[in-house]
Amino acid sequence: MDPLGLLYAAIGMLVYPGGVYLTGLAGVSAWTAGLPRGPASIRAEAWAAIIAAVLAAVLAPMAGSPVAALPPDRGVAPNLVAAAMLLAAACALATHQRWSTRRLAAALGLGVPWLALAVGAASIQLPVIAGVPGTTLAAARWCTAAATLIAAPLVTQPFDAGVALGPRAVMLGALMLMALSIALAGTVTSGSAPLEALVVIAAGALYALLLRLLQRAVVVEHAALVVSCLACAGAATLLALLAARG
Repeated sequence: MDPLGLLYAAIGMLVYPGGVYLTGLAGVSAWTAGLPRGPASIRAEAWAAIIAAVLAAVLAPMAGSPVAALPPDRGVAPNLVAAAMLLAAACALATHQRWSTRRLAAALGLGVPWLALAVGAASIQLPVIAGVPGTTLAAARWCTAAATLIAAPLVTQPFDAGVALGPRAVMLGALMLMALSIALAGTVTSGSAPLEALVVIAAGALYALLLRLLQRAVVVEHAALVVSCLACAGAATLLALLAARG
C-alpha cells in the first residue's frame, strides 16, 4: 500500500465512515432501539468483532469516503468479498447463541442479494456496485438494502443481554451503514458527503425506532420477518440478474 492509500485507509477507519462516525451511528441506534446494556466487560472475541465490523464499515460506499475514492491499484480495495468476510467474522465472534434455522435463513437472505448485485454490476468493487446506473439495478439495490435491514437484527441478535452492548450496537450499525449507503447511491444525497452522512444517521434512528417496536418479533425470530427478508432478497436477486442480462 502506498502512503496515500495508507493515509486514506487510516482516515476511513478512525473517522469516516468507520471509527467516530460508525460509533455515533451505533450509539444513536442503540439508544433509540432501547438495546439492553448486557455485561459491563467486553470479551477479547467481542473486541475482535468490533474491529471486524469497523473495518467492514470502512468499505461502505458512502459519499466522500476516502477509501471509496481510491482506485484499487492504490492499495485499498473496498470490495464486497472483504466486507462480507469481515461482517461474517464479526457475527461469529460476537454472538454466542446457536444459529437456528430461521437465523440461518435470514443470513442467506442477507448474503445472496449482494452477490447478485455483484453479478449485475459485473464487479465486486462496492463503489462500482453502488455507482452503476440503470433503473433495474437501482431497484435491486433498494431491495438488497431492505433485505439487509430486515435480516440484520435476526443475524446480530441486538436484544441479547448476554452479550455486551458495544459489539451488538457496532455490528448492527455496520450492517445499517452498508444497507443505507447502497440504497442512497445515485440519489441526490450521494453528491454531498455531509448530507448523506446526516441522512444515514436520521434513517438509522428511524430504523432503530422500528426495531424497538418490533422487539418481541425480533427476539423470537418471527417467521414474518424471515419471509419478508427472503422475499426482498429474491426480488433483489431477480432484478440484479435481469440487469446483468440487459
